[in-house]
Amino acid sequence: MSTGKFAAGQLVLVPDAEDICRPARVVKCNGYPPRMAITLTPLEGGAEFTPPPASAELISEADPLAMEGSPDLVRLAHLNEFGILHNLRTRYARDEIYTAVGTILVAINPFKDVSAGDEGVLHKAREADARAFDELPPHVYVLSENAYRSALRERKPQAILISGESGAGKTESTKLWLRHLVKRSKGAGGAGGAGAQASQIEAALLHCNPVLESYGNAATTRNHNSSRFGKWIEVSLDTSGGGSISSARLTSYLLERSRVTGHGAGERGFHVFYQLLAAAAGDRALAQRLALDPSPAAHRYLRAGPEGAGGAAEATAVDLERRRTCDASLRALGFSDEHVDSLDAVIAGVLHVGDIAFDVMSAGEHQDEGAAVALSSQSALEAAASLLAIDKDAIADTLTVRLVGRFPAVRVPLSVAQACAQRDALARALYAALFDDHLFAQLNHQMHGLSHGGAGAAGPGSAGRADAGGGGDGLYIGCLDIFGFECFETNGLEQLLINYANERLHHLFNVHVFEMDLKQLTEDGIEVLAGGQEAYLAYGNNAATLKALHGGGGRGGGSVLSLLSEEVTLPKGSDANYLEKCISALKGEVAFVAPRGGAVRGEFAIKHYAGDVTYTVAGFVGKNKSNVPNDLVALLAESGVGILATVFGRMKQAADSAAAGAGGGARTRRGAGG
Repeated sequence: MSTGKFAAGQLVLVPDAEDICRPARVVKCNGYPPRMAITLTPLEGGAEFTPPPASAELISEADPLAMEGSPDLVRLAHLNEFGILHNLRTRYARDEIYTAVGTILVAINPFKDVSAGDEGVLHKAREADARAFDELPPHVYVLSENAYRSALRERKPQAILISGESGAGKTESTKLWLRHLVKRSKGAGGAGGAGAQASQIEAALLHCNPVLESYGNAATTRNHNSSRFGKWIEVSLDTSGGGSISSARLTSYLLERSRVTGHGAGERGFHVFYQLLAAAAGDRALAQRLALDPSPAAHRYLRAGPEGAGGAAEATAVDLERRRTCDASLRALGFSDEHVDSLDAVIAGVLHVGDIAFDVMSAGEHQDEGAAVALSSQSALEAAASLLAIDKDAIADTLTVRLVGRFPAVRVPLSVAQACAQRDALARALYAALFDDHLFAQLNHQMHGLSHGGAGAAGPGSAGRADAGGGGDGLYIGCLDIFGFECFETNGLEQLLINYANERLHHLFNVHVFEMDLKQLTEDGIEVLAGGQEAYLAYGNNAATLKALHGGGGRGGGSVLSLLSEEVTLPKGSDANYLEKCISALKGEVAFVAPRGGAVRGEFAIKHYAGDVTYTVAGFVGKNKSNVPNDLVALLAESGVGILATVFGRMKQAADSAAAGAGGGARTRRGAGG
């Protein structure tokens, strides 16, 4: 007999060390937490047990719908953490990977193909009337159909946000959204005209995926195909064509540039490096043209650890197959043989730049010691110069000498450490230019041309950032596919920025789901907060975390990110100084955790909505220097490779204009010798 919180025979969910929670039936219960004594029997059978007091306080009533696996969590009468988890687990065991939460869709990566019934769902979603639509099973197609109908009905743009941890399946969900939208558009546009145009844009969008995965994805310790950039996909709809796709545009965010020049143990650099080496291993002509050693271990940037001191992952048959898929997609997108060769040349050039090492150069009595390209690296220097179509002496000079002042500029030798930093800055600038400024512009140019009846992609020397408009009335559906929350054994600036972006998205989620709904209910005269918000409707508020990261408010008026931006501008800015300032300015901020023992530990922690993360500040200041040095811009603007000459020529023109506006002028080098 029970005389407490739970009745005898009642079904409950109890904490479990292995499965988080598990169902059990109450045998007897006396009292209420924290003085509750309860005896339970496992639902699956077994001996009776009595949980310890700490676990007993967490026991919650099991909702019958959660036990069955409700398709919509909103239907649960008892909505709590254990109920949600058990509901999701029950559905997942049946290969039902989607669960709705009203207009929100939860998707759990099945790590296998569960698409057998997808076509049927797509057809039902398209044909369903308003009443039948509410009874559709949760699916990406249903969510996409809802956005599509809302766009056409309300004549307002719609946005879909896909968020989750690394490896959760965000990119695959993005592909499903596109697949639905394209098939829906074909039906709207008919067999010819708009329908045919939608088919062409569909093909272009689908061909973009293997290209972006090759150049923008990499293997991490948690995901063998992790997107190391975020993207916004905007698909415009033509209302005069019945809602058919009229154009599309891609925008990139937060490319993980530091992965170009290094990665941690158990990870890899961007896929394209290994794909190129896998191709070179079986194609002697390609290997000779690019002067490539096909072994990843031969290249500093593909070896793990600082300065490539660790081992390297091998290029595999999978890399070769993906290389062929990427190459086929590039050709389908209109890239010529010459254009593809230029892409290969830049990628190989980045690897050769990374293989350049430096020795200390002896100096005269009144000169500082500086760095010089090591004799053992001359072949790497020559290969990089040849592939990038830049004079090798000019490369060596730019990597080892800094120009200070103007008219005349003073040549200041760089130390070996500074030369290595300049080398890595060059490599990151090359890769970012290829990915952010060139590839995205070319892909947008292709889809822009299709929407206007034009041809394929422009050539390797064409201008970047082509306008991909063409929707006519500005009606579009956009999808943001961005990094998920990350927490590794060692977390650097990349993880801080990724997690900051997720904090902002989490805040947007809170505003949309809770605050806007609460406002609407209040305006409708519905009393919701009778017991006070904290007592009645508590939800995770990450304002304190955002304040510590970017909102200022600390004793020194700074934040983690504002102090970093400030440190970058100082002549002697350093990671150690930056951490000292953070500890001083953010002392007392609840979301900022200073290291025990002070800045000597070189780390701090942030209390994120998804958990506490400790960040190692080594490299923060250097990585945050996003501006490419003017010397490197001027060097690359003179490249004989059209891709580089176009992108860096535009950068140089902007820098020269800014300098002229400030009353200065561009500095020039008078050859490698001075």
